[in-house]
Amino acid sequence: MPAESTILLATLFVIAAAAGWAFARFTDTRQRQSDAAQLSADYYRGLNYLLNQKPDEALEVFMRMMELDDEAIETHLLLGSLFRRRGEVERAIRIHENIIARANLTTLQNDQAKFALGEDYLKAGLFDRAEEFFEQLADSETHSIDALEGLVNIYEQEHEWLRAIQVRQRLEKLLTPDGSDVIPHYYCELAEEALRRKEFDEAKQFLKRARSGRRRTARGAMMRGDIAREVGDCQLALKLYERTVKQDPELLSEILPRARSCLDSSASDKGQEFSRLLKGWLADNPGIRKELAYASIVNGLTDVPVVDDAVLQYLRQSESLSVLFSAAMAEGQAETPDAIRRLHQALHKLSKRSAHYRCRDCGFSSATLYWQCPSCKSWDTIRPIGYLRIEALRESA
Repeated sequence: MPAESTILLATLFVIAAAAGWAFARFTDTRQRQSDAAQLSADYYRGLNYLLNQKPDEALEVFMRMMELDDEAIETHLLLGSLFRRRGEVERAIRIHENIIARANLTTLQNDQAKFALGEDYLKAGLFDRAEEFFEQLADSETHSIDALEGLVNIYEQEHEWLRAIQVRQRLEKLLTPDGSDVIPHYYCELAEEALRRKEFDEAKQFLKRARSGRRRTARGAMMRGDIAREVGDCQLALKLYERTVKQDPELLSEILPRARSCLDSSASDKGQEFSRLLKGWLADNPGIRKELAYASIVNGLTDVPVVDDAVLQYLRQSESLSVLFSAAMAEGQAETPDAIRRLHQALHKLSKRSAHYRCRDCGFSSATLYWQCPSCKSWDTIRPIGYLRIEALRESA
C-alpha cells in the first residue's frame, strides 16, 4: 500500500481513538455518549472500507460523519489533501466543496477550505476556478501569502507575465527578502515574446523595465545583445555579449555561437576577428579558459587558434580526458593542430549523446537552456553541466 495511504489510515485511526476517549472522558449525558459511539463506529467503518480498497464507500462514511461532528472538519481537510496528493483530485474537490457548503464555519475554517479547494482545482488544471479562490484569499490574514503564491503559479503556467509581475510585487511587500529576484525574468519573458514578433523597440522597453531598480541579470544583457545583432549593430552586440560573460562565465556555451554569428555577418576577416575577440576576453578574465574550452566542444567550434589552445590545455589538465589525450598521442599522433582538431571533433560528437544543462536545485537535465526549470519551476538554476559531464560521457562510451 502506498506510504500516503498508510499515513491516511494511521491518522484516521488515531483520531478515532482520540474521539472516543474524549467523549468518554468529558461527556456525561446519554445523548453525547450515543453520539460518541456512533462517531467511533463510523470511523472504524470508514477505516474498514479503506483497508479493503473501497475509497468511495469510505468517503461516503466520512462525509456523513462531518454532518454529526463539527470537530471532524479538520480531519476532512486533511483527508481531502491526502486524496489530492495521491492524484484523486475529484474526491478531494468533493470533500472540500462539502466543507464550504456548511453554514457554521469559522473564518479560519472557511479560508482553509477555500485554499484547499483552490489547490484541488490547480492540481486538476482548472486554472480559472483555482484563480477565483486564490483571489478571494489574497487579503486573508492567514492565507494571503499562500494564495498569492498560488496565483503566481497559475500566471507562470499561463504565461500571463504582467499579471505575475503584479502579484509578485504584492508578495514582496509581505515576504522577507531572500536575495532572489524573479520579476526581471518575467520582463525578459515579455521581451522574448516581443522579439518573436520582431517588435524590437517593445522588447527593449521590457528589458529596460527589468533593470529599473533591480539587479542586472546576465540574461538581460544577452538579450539586449541579441536585439543589437538582429538590427545589425554588431559592435554593440559584442560589447553586451562580453558583459554577459563577465557577469556569468558559465553562459559562454550560449554566447560563443552568438558572437561567432555576429562576426560572420559583419567582419571581412571573420576568423581573425573572432580570435582577437576571444583573446581580449581571456586577457580580461583568464579564469574563463575552461568554460571557453567546454563551450567550444559543445558547439563544435574548431579552427580558431585561441580556442584550440584552450582545448589542448583542457585535455591536459582534465584527469580522465588526459588519459584519452595521452592514448591518442601514443598512437603516433603528434600534438599537431590536426590531431587536436580530431580529438576536439570526437569530443563534440560524444557530447551530443547527453544533456548539456542541469538544474542545481532538482537535477533536471536537458540539451537546451531553460531559464525556469520545467521540473521544479525554480528560476535561473539551470547551468551547463561542464567538464565533469564530458568526463562521464567518456567513461560510459
